Amino acid sequence: MRPALRPAARGHAGEALLAALLLAHAAGCGGRSAVRPDGPVTSGRMPGSPGIRGPAPPSRPETPPRGQPEPQPPPPPPGLLAALPAPTRAALVARAARWIGHRGAFVAGGRRFHPDCSGFVEAVYEAAGIPVRDAIAIRPQDERRASAALQRAARELGVLYGAEREPLPGDLVFFEDTYERGRHSVNGVTHVGLVESVLGDGTVRFLHRGGRGVARASLRLAAPERAFGPDGERWNSALRAVRRGDPRETRYLAGELFAGFGRIDPARVASVLDGNPRLDLAALGYGEPRAAIELPAGR
Repeated sequence: MRPALRPAARGHAGEALLAALLLAHAAGCGGRSAVRPDGPVTSGRMPGSPGIRGPAPPSRPETPPRGQPEPQPPPPPPGLLAALPAPTRAALVARAARWIGHRGAFVAGGRRFHPDCSGFVEAVYEAAGIPVRDAIAIRPQDERRASAALQRAARELGVLYGAEREPLPGDLVFFEDTYERGRHSVNGVTHVGLVESVLGDGTVRFLHRGGRGVARASLRLAAPERAFGPDGERWNSALRAVRRGDPRETRYLAGELFAGFGRIDPARVASVLDGNPRLDLAALGYGEPRAAIELPAGR
């Protein structure tokens, strides 16, 4: 996978027409009135599972007064790595896949999450016992771009990395410039998905809440401007809707809009939340020997 994060402008007009046929995957993160979703609900149903109940959420970190330095998350306990144990990664992906086709709000752990890309990711982690939402400080600049807040959470509570490393299932994948507000593109990270798998040819399969609900999509950084491979296999899904009057250099495909990967470390989430009963590190597999949660070679 080549490390170029900003490929050159599209050179074939046919690619833009092709992208127009792929709008089922267009990003569904056009902004929200608030980053934080609704409060806890008394019960909720996840597709394929019985109703679940959860306690009221603990208080969340708040933005410090203007002019004061932001507190930094404490370091994780020794011996715990940012990589999730394999069974936990598999559980994250399985829960996310069960929402394919879902268009409404997400309910997990007795809580309701927004029906957008960030709400989907937060709900998947919540359902797996990792309350990422509680560990993200509320900041005014994030109010209409929760995907950017999740990117910051990955940086502060785990690790961000680019195309130089192959992602693992359960990692986050971020995209930029996937929609525009008025006639102007929204700069910075605007969309987020969850890595499902990496194929032998390097194509990354990811799950995301697009414009028509949760869907499976593809990302191939070795050929960012190509929607399909030579045998018709999907290489890059369209993440931006084609609009009349788009500048020639407008990018539409996942490979063109790629902004990096991220990995959340539950140990750091636990440190920030200081005993949050929603997060049980042992249940997530952190009771295993250190060797059991080491990264595979080259990852």
